[in-house]
Amino acid sequence: MARVITVALVDDDRMLTDGMRAWLGGVPELRLVATATTPAELLRPPDPEAQGARHP
Repeated sequence: MARVITVALVDDDRMLTDGMRAWLGGVPELRLVATATTPAELLRPPDPEAQGARHP
């Protein structure tokens, strides 16, 4: 059985984040579950009205 590594990406550079999202999306062993510009943003509870806002 293949193992899948779950990844959350934090960086304040939007171009880097978009590039990493595209790159990681092509790796079947990795699952990108969230992106954020700061650690605080990543750890903040999700806003129910903005579902999917932090996810790729």
